[in-house]
Amino acid sequence: MGKELKNVIIKTGSLKQLNGKGVIAKSNINIYRVGRVKIINSICPASMSEQLWPDPLLPNKAQKAEKMDLALFWVEIKVPKEALSGDYTGELQLTADGETVPVRLKLHVYNFTLPGRVPFPVAVWTKNPVKGNMEIYRQVFAEFLQHGIDPLNAGKDTWKLNSNDFGEFDKTVSFCLEHGQQVFEISRVSDKNKEKLKPLYEHLKEKKWLDQAIVYTNKDEADKNTYETKNIPFYREMKKLYPELRIFAATEYHPNLDQGCDIWLNDLSTGKGMDFAAKNRGKAVLWNYYCGLPINCDFFAPLESAPQMMVERLGVEHRLPFWIAWKYGVKGIFIFAGNLYVPKKIADDSMLWKEDRTARWPYCGYKNGAGFLMYPPHIPGIRMKIIRDGLEDYGYLMELQKRIPQITDAGLRKEAEEILKIPVSVMIDSHYFNRNPNGIIETRDKIGKILDALPKK
Repeated sequence: MGKELKNVIIKTGSLKQLNGKGVIAKSNINIYRVGRVKIINSICPASMSEQLWPDPLLPNKAQKAEKMDLALFWVEIKVPKEALSGDYTGELQLTADGETVPVRLKLHVYNFTLPGRVPFPVAVWTKNPVKGNMEIYRQVFAEFLQHGIDPLNAGKDTWKLNSNDFGEFDKTVSFCLEHGQQVFEISRVSDKNKEKLKPLYEHLKEKKWLDQAIVYTNKDEADKNTYETKNIPFYREMKKLYPELRIFAATEYHPNLDQGCDIWLNDLSTGKGMDFAAKNRGKAVLWNYYCGLPINCDFFAPLESAPQMMVERLGVEHRLPFWIAWKYGVKGIFIFAGNLYVPKKIADDSMLWKEDRTARWPYCGYKNGAGFLMYPPHIPGIRMKIIRDGLEDYGYLMELQKRIPQITDAGLRKEAEEILKIPVSVMIDSHYFNRNPNGIIETRDKIGKILDALPKK
């Protein structure tokens, strides 16, 4: 400690199966340097205000470890579908100023396979980091999709009202669907120009993309009066024109909620809470909405008590939303946002970023560090990795539920059924949960061991 290291790097080799012939090639192992982002005037938590938060993940190369600081690396392993189940071992080579130390790596591959993209939408709004450059924008979309996150703007930003040219729209939407996109947004319309969506609607039907397309309502985060007088009439008129097009809205609960939207984005802290939302959604599909501060709503519990997707929160909070979704029957997650409010790079250090927006309450100025998961132009953050872990947790729960009939041992079956209810080691409810990540990790391992004992499908 205290020695300044100027050339620290980690390299990897392949992983080999113990007592078997299986190999996970080093091409499946990706290493990043971990950068930091300075959140100016953060209040969450106050003890970390204006500190450097680890989040940006940069390509692997040598870095420094100065004074009492650390050189941080993020290692991810993608297990290929054809990998044999069992235990694997290998080494990382940590080199610092000419000295090399082997770091032993152990990995267990379970006897089941998740789909390449777990069928659960995680949606964000995005913007093009280089205006007019669609190749860069598609790289942004690809990076989000690699982490199981749907960039809604793939549709909205590639076709404008009054246009009969679907060239860029088709190219980009096709690209994203091929990369696993489950849902995309189309151009919004107002009360006065709803009929202008007709060419696109007919095009979507022809392309068979209506199941993936959604459009936002006319009034955002509406209060009760606005929902009744604006959102519901808008919904009725849109359904007459475009009966197969789904409309989504972020709002707290209102009477006749499902008469104003097909997909309801519900904030965990608003209205009467998650139990109420799950039981009173009507015909609307329930999604959860993660936003720095929703407006025009009442709160049944403190925002600070619920998980958030902002950079200056505990890592477990970025993973827990998928367990909440399972517990309450939530069918999707919307995060505000993907890369709308991006940090700026501090010029003299490629690994340091600064987030110091000037927006004020209530428009996400309450908490800096909101509005982005990605760094420009398309650098992933640690939160994107944790979100993908949470999405795979949801995939574990899906697989366990699907295979319950195969579990013949009474004790094991009871354990599986209790896990599917979500154990208290993970959470009590959406505002009272285990801050220790081992609650999630150990429960996921239990699922893996139960499935490991079943015949492979």
